[in-house]
Parts: sequence; structure tokens; C-alpha cells
Amino acid sequence: MDLANKRVLVVGLGKSGVASALFLQARGAKVTVSDSKPQDQLGEEIPVLLDHGIAVETGGHGERTFRGQDLIVVSPGVPVDSPPLVQARALGEPVIGEIELASQFLPKNIVAITG
Repeated sequence: MDLANKRVLVVGLGKSGVASALFLQARGAKVTVSDSKPQDQLGEEIPVLLDHGIAVETGGHGERTFRGQDLIVVSPGVPVDSPPLVQARALGEPVIGEIELASQFLPKNIVAITG
């Protein structure tokens, strides 16, 4: 998957969301992260992201944030039926989970166990 200069939105700023954002940025993507939590609850992660040139949106998801993205990557803790993601899919935006993102870069098959 070629990510050079692609606009990628990572939804959810937990540990895996931050790791995904840094992974994508290291591969040339123009990354924005968005989380519904207020900035004061995400304080430790934000400086790291900003230092890497990653745009950060906190305290909710802007209506335009989800538009015009080449890829939207959703962290596991984010409900897949949240209104911004439903709208993004309706507009034809590509929405994938972090596991699917990882699978694009792994040379072997993945076996996943849930629940």
C-alpha cells in the first residue's frame, strides 16, 4: 500500500491509535487524528503527534474532518456505527480498522481470536 502524500485520518487516540498515526506518518501519509475526548484527557499523546507533524483534533469530530480522506483508520475502541463513520461510508470514504491496516503490511496470513 503506497501511502506517500495520502490524506489519512486516524479515529481514536488510544495507544494503538497513536501507534497507527506514527506508522502511517513514517510511510509518507499526511495524517490527522481525531478523538471525541477533550484535550486534557489526551495530554501525553498530543505532543508526540505534533512533534511528528500530525494534525490533532480533540473534543469531538468535525463534520469536515472525515471528508476528502484517502483512508480512514478506526481504532478498536471507536464504535463502527458512530455517526461520523456512518456518514463517511455513505460518502464512499474508505474506512478500515487497525488490524486491516496492519494486514496490508504483513507478509504472512493473520489469525485473530476475539471475544
